[in-house]
Formats: sequence, structure tokens, C-alpha cells
Amino acid sequence: MVPRRTTIPVAALLIAVVTACAPTPAPTPTPSPTSTGFASEEAAFAAAEDTFREYINAANAVDLADPTTFEATYAWTTGDEYVTQREQLTQMHSLKWTLSGVTTFDGFKGVDVNVQTSAVTALVCLDVSDVTMVDETGASVVPPDRPPRQAHELEFLPASHTDTGLLVSRVNRSEAASCAP
Repeated sequence: MVPRRTTIPVAALLIAVVTACAPTPAPTPTPSPTSTGFASEEAAFAAAEDTFREYINAANAVDLADPTTFEATYAWTTGDEYVTQREQLTQMHSLKWTLSGVTTFDGFKGVDVNVQTSAVTALVCLDVSDVTMVDETGASVVPPDRPPRQAHELEFLPASHTDTGLLVSRVNRSEAASCAP
């Protein structure tokens, strides 16, 4: 595929409660990771990884000659990523490009679960070494300097209609992170 473009620490909250010596006014309820709909940050990260796996599986099944195959990819996206996918897949279809190979990923690392927005952020290493794309004349449209492994920052937003409870909302190449071969 074409490369695309606050957590409240529970330990800090516990320390504040345990070390309090003088009576204080009643605290305002503080959101916890469970207010995101997940039992823990680990559960949110696991759901995000499952969501991304479904998204990658859908992307790997895309046939640029058949726009009906795009729908499964759209079903796992929202926001910026939804718009990006629609624009890119439509453009590649109209240019009569052919996509082959599969994208895989590893090194999925949960970074943050935002209790206010229920957004989950993660880093992942994409392996696109098997992916080729050619134009209608058979000439490669893959940049010759494309790295075979690429670090990406991902964002997921809640969704009630998926088995994982999340959708991919943003996939950005990360220059700050790296993927070892």
C-alpha cells in the first residue's frame, strides 16, 4: 500500500490517597482506564492490536481493479484514515494500478489510552518488503528508496459496531521511532 501520511497514572493517584495526612475536601471523581469501556490499558491495547490486524487483513485483500474490495478496509477506519483510504484507493483504481504482495506488522506497542476521548495510541512496525505496485504499463510506482520496514504511529477511536470496539482513525509514518530489520 502507499505509505500514509493522557493517561492518568493510577499509581500516582494511589500514592496521593495513601500519603494524605490531613483531611481534604471530597475529591472530584477522576476518570480511570475503565471509563474507556476497557477493563484496563492492556485490554485497550490488545483491542487496538486486534483492530489493526483486521485493518491490515482487509487492506491485503484489496484488488485495485475491483472497488467493492475496498469496503472491508473502509469498515475498519474512521476520521482521517477513512478519508485517506477512500482518496488513495479511488485514485489508484482510476490510474489502473495493480497492487500485489502483503503488508505485515510486528512490534505493536501500546502508548496511551486517553480517558477523556477513549482514543488509543500505539506504535507499530510495518513490513512492506513484499508489496509491489505497478501502473497500467507494468512500471513500478514504488519509490526506489522506500524502506522495507517502517515505523508508524496509530490512533484508534471507539466504535460500537466492531468486535474490537475500535476503529483505526490515523496512521502516520513516524520518523521518531524505528524498526530494526
